[in-house]
Amino acid sequence: MINIIGDPGGEALYNKAVWGLSDKPGIEVRPLNRDADKAYKSAWRGTDAIPSWSWRGCEGRKALIEVYSSDAEVELFLNGISIGRNSTEEYKSCFETTYQAGTLEAVAYDIQGNETGRSSLTSAKGDLRISVCPETKAYAGKLLYVNIDICGEDGIVESNADAELTVSVAGGELLGYGSANSRTEESYLRGKFTTYRGRSQAIIRVGGGEKLEIFVQGGGMRSSSGIKISSEDAGWR
Repeated sequence: MINIIGDPGGEALYNKAVWGLSDKPGIEVRPLNRDADKAYKSAWRGTDAIPSWSWRGCEGRKALIEVYSSDAEVELFLNGISIGRNSTEEYKSCFETTYQAGTLEAVAYDIQGNETGRSSLTSAKGDLRISVCPETKAYAGKLLYVNIDICGEDGIVESNADAELTVSVAGGELLGYGSANSRTEESYLRGKFTTYRGRSQAIIRVGGGEKLEIFVQGGGMRSSSGIKISSEDAGWR
C-alpha cells in the first residue's frame, strides 16, 4: 500500500475510504505511460493506479481513473467539464477519459445528493526542475529523509519525466539514495539513481556542524539545498 520511499498507492486511499478515515474522495490514475500494459493483480495489490494527473507526452491517451469514497455517488470533472457522475460500488467508482493536462477534480455526494467533499489532482506546469525537500528539520547526529523529485515550476511532481540523478552531501553522510522502482539493478549506496515516476529519496546522517548542504544534478538540471541544523537537539552541543 505504501512504497519504499513512503508514497501511498491506490490501496492506501481505498482503505481510508473503507474505514471512514477520509472526509474527501481519493483520486488514483493508472500510469498513462503504461496504458497499453496489462495490470496484474494479487490479493494484496488490487491496482497500480497512483495519485497523479501529470503525464507529459501522454496527451490523447486513454486514462483510467479510480475514485474511492464512502459516499453514495461521485462526479468527476476535467478542467471544469463533467466526465460523468457514477454510483460507488464497494467504495469505488471508475471513469475513463482522454488525457489532457490541467485539473482533475472529484466531488462526492451523500444519498440525498448533498456534496460531502472534493479533491483534485493538477498537472505540473512550466520547465522541469529538481526539488529537494527534507521531511523534517535537520538535527545533529540524526537521520534525515530528503525527497528529491522532478517538478514543474509550480512544485507538482511530473510522473513521466525520469532522470538519473547524482546526490552529494556536505556537513553530513549520505547513507542511501534511490527510488521506489521495484525492478532495478541500481545500487542504493553509490549516490546515483534513476527517479521513478518523478520521485526519489535520500537518507542522510546529519553531521555536527551548523549547516548541511545537499547537491543534486542530472538530466540537464541542477539543484542545491542548504539546511541549517536545528539547535533544538540537546545532543548537538
